[in-house]
Amino acid sequence: MKHFLLRSFLFPALLIFTSLPEIRAQWFGLPGVLQRYELGYSYSIATATYKRTETSNNGLDTSFSQNVTSKNGFGGMIGTAIPLKRLSDRCMLALGLGYTYNMYTWDYNTPSFNGLITDENGKKIYDFSHSIYFSGVSMQMGLPLSADFKFGNDAFLNKNVRWGTTLGIGVLPTAAMTADFDNAGFGFGAAPFAKAELSFFAGICFKLRAQYAYGYIPFYDGKNTIAGWGGYNTKSTLIGKQQVTFSLILMPFSWAWNERGWWNSY
Repeated sequence: MKHFLLRSFLFPALLIFTSLPEIRAQWFGLPGVLQRYELGYSYSIATATYKRTETSNNGLDTSFSQNVTSKNGFGGMIGTAIPLKRLSDRCMLALGLGYTYNMYTWDYNTPSFNGLITDENGKKIYDFSHSIYFSGVSMQMGLPLSADFKFGNDAFLNKNVRWGTTLGIGVLPTAAMTADFDNAGFGFGAAPFAKAELSFFAGICFKLRAQYAYGYIPFYDGKNTIAGWGGYNTKSTLIGKQQVTFSLILMPFSWAWNERGWWNSY
């Protein structure tokens, strides 16, 4: 009787143990888009041209232009990829989809509330004598869309492939809002970009990515009336020319990847 009960217990336990892979596949199987989900932390550097023009009621026109580089640029990103075509046993063409969020601080010239002063030639100029730590803050959101050539581990979602790389090109639509010393405005645009990344699998997949966008990247372009400076109208713009972003990325659902693929020969 005792041996019968023992066998009655061991047989179902052995059956459950041998079927664990199937159970895991059934209960923990995730769609590919979710297995390719990624999130990360970014550091970004942007260059832009700041232009400012003021016209008073008495006809005084004072304007200037300044090239400026962001002082700080921190943010985050999320994204995924949709497979389009298998190009070989190690390479795939995929559609990259993402969302990015960056915050920048700027240090461009902004007039102090002392207004205008006269230079040695008697010309009215801006007073920049009261400097502050930073003169503007930008919040930027983007929706990068790219064609990605993936090689290695995250091409076919295999754990046994330790390394991988991705090369991609695409377009980056952006929406930004900037506030500075006495102005605020919005900017909307789209710029081409290229990216390259290196991935490494260790329990889950980690990535290092570099992305470069160039062209028209508006941080703000608006026309406002300066409160407290009666009789003056100002138009100022902050238009980005290029943006470099470095990201540390992890793929939290990559634990569900295949142990290996039947097509692998490496």
